[in-house]
Amino acid sequence: AAFREALRHDPDHPEALGALALNLRDKLTAAELAHMTAVAADPTVPPRRKAVLLYGLVQAFDARNDVPKAAAAAEQANRIAGEHARRRGQGYDPAEHSDYVDQLIAAFSPAHFEKVRGWGGPTDTPVFVLGLPRSGTSLTEQI
Repeated sequence: AAFREALRHDPDHPEALGALALNLRDKLTAAELAHMTAVAADPTVPPRRKAVLLYGLVQAFDARNDVPKAAAAAEQANRIAGEHARRRGQGYDPAEHSDYVDQLIAAFSPAHFEKVRGWGGPTDTPVFVLGLPRSGTSLTEQI
């Protein structure tokens, strides 16, 4: 309802369209999907805003089993996100990633797992961590 209200004020709002697509997926009407596709193709839409819409379209196309369109939207959205990350100096560096993986392998060797054998609780029962944003749930989950 909130996204539809936002779209009542600005029918071409990329983030609201993307969020609507993400939430409704295969429940979008053909007209809504066509409108979203047209907005995503508009060259005047700023790239980062377009990427949000494209990620929503990925979900909508995937829910309709339209794999070629979902893949094309994902490819375009990922390209935009990647370009933005590179401009901020946060692009993917294969050598850096390889070093990181090597560090993980060294840190978590078979000897490490022998050393910590028996640590933890005796149950496989899952623990669900719930909380509001910025309340420490991610930290609690990691611990």
